[in-house]
Amino acid sequence: MVIQECHQITNRLFILLQSDEAVDRDKLITQINHLLDEREKLLPNVCAPETDYERELADEIIKWNQVIEKKLTDIKNDVRKKILLTAEKKKSSNKYTNPYGEMESKDGMFYDKRN
Repeated sequence: MVIQECHQITNRLFILLQSDEAVDRDKLITQINHLLDEREKLLPNVCAPETDYERELADEIIKWNQVIEKKLTDIKNDVRKKILLTAEKKKSSNKYTNPYGEMESKDGMFYDKRN
């Protein structure tokens, strides 16, 4: 049954996002994308649950999906924060190494006629 496969993939995704292990973020995102791609292929084939067992699976998928969406939003916000922090550090580092690099003079150059 397609709903069972979708349930298994959603379960793996749920468990992956619940683990608090210090894993490489790129590796984690790659695994998440792989599981989401697998699940996306199955979703068009999922039809309305007909039996009580299928309804239970569907309800569990819905509950897990709410937690998954929150975790994915948290990961996205964390990545966005790190990107902004890295850009700020780069800008700060550039100011330190070249403090006059971003100065703009609107009136051009000062010309002293006395010499």
